Amino acid sequence: MAFLGIAAGLFVALKVSERYSISEPSWETSLRVVVDPRSVFSDKSVLYVLVLGTDYNYTNRDIMYTKDVRSDTMLLTRLDLDNKKIRILSIPRDTRVNIPHDGWDRINSAFAIGGPKLSEEVVQNLLGIPIDYYVRIKEQGLKNLVDAIGGINIDVEKDMNYVDHWGHLNIHLKKGYQHLNGEKAAEYSRFRHDEMGDYGRIERQQKVIKAIEHRLTQPAAIARLGEIIRVAKENIESNLSFTQLASLGNLFKNSSLSSVETMTLPTLPKDILEGKYWVSYVEMQPEEAKRMIDKFTAAEVPKVMQSTPLLRVEVLNGSGADGKAQEVAELLRSKGYLVARVTNADNFDYHETEIIDHTGQGQGSVIAQIIQKGKTMSVPQDPRQIDITVIVGRDM
Repeated sequence: MAFLGIAAGLFVALKVSERYSISEPSWETSLRVVVDPRSVFSDKSVLYVLVLGTDYNYTNRDIMYTKDVRSDTMLLTRLDLDNKKIRILSIPRDTRVNIPHDGWDRINSAFAIGGPKLSEEVVQNLLGIPIDYYVRIKEQGLKNLVDAIGGINIDVEKDMNYVDHWGHLNIHLKKGYQHLNGEKAAEYSRFRHDEMGDYGRIERQQKVIKAIEHRLTQPAAIARLGEIIRVAKENIESNLSFTQLASLGNLFKNSSLSSVETMTLPTLPKDILEGKYWVSYVEMQPEEAKRMIDKFTAAEVPKVMQSTPLLRVEVLNGSGADGKAQEVAELLRSKGYLVARVTNADNFDYHETEIIDHTGQGQGSVIAQIIQKGKTMSVPQDPRQIDITVIVGRDM
């Protein structure tokens, strides 16, 4: 299966759990008790779930087998339980990584070597993001899911034709907006044989994810709930319990496409000589990737009320590190704050960033969320008409 989506792994369980329980011991028991996600996720407000799609191989006798297969698709999802927002970060399957105890290889080899556990470890090492759970969609998961929901509508961006008898690929799609069944949706998601390669395939996967999500919100899906549940049960493997999935289902059941943000890890192609042969990889671009990872993991910033007056902020360097105060100042300017001045603090011994709120309206906590650092305190109104003082510490 070339496509692996949060739609197949989580969205199916999330949407159908509005009507059906997927808590032990039966998926078919009606949902009677709404479970607060905080009670089953140890009071976590954000979850990181690795979603894996696995393909299959064929013997020289043309018999399909799944032993030691690689992950065909890898997505890291961020579930914000407080704000009901979802972010999806696609990781190209040819990304070059150092697999523990095995050496340098493509990231999709991790699943073949050590299954979901090793895949989690490799992704954590690559991105520096701790992973809470995994969801694996089995080989026919996309095809079966799309058929279960009655197909999806996709605007196919161009004619697609590719035949690979060994890999059992027989892709023939015409350009244009059309209704795809499971087999055709799988073909669309697997196509990568153009100038965009795997990057184009990832974009198509993301389109299919949103098409599935949209289909699941339509009234016609209600009549198919029983089949959707059966397909989800047969095609999903996860260390998330059914109770945990049910709690997420209740939380996200009314989510819309606007709550889903998709990203792709920045990489560039690179051929590397290994022994006598050149091997094609893609390598993560550190600076671009850091910016994207920061965006992917960033907390949601509360929108400032339109009636809130323009706030005057001063940013003081209490760390001694050149440029840090200016970086914070630029960030706050981008969020609409008036930065009155940037200068040094009274000393450079501030280990932790401090945010001093002179407004008495809790504006300091908003800035703490923006810069993702800082302890806040309230101090009476500043005679200089400064609303917020930010002292940048060494934790920045």
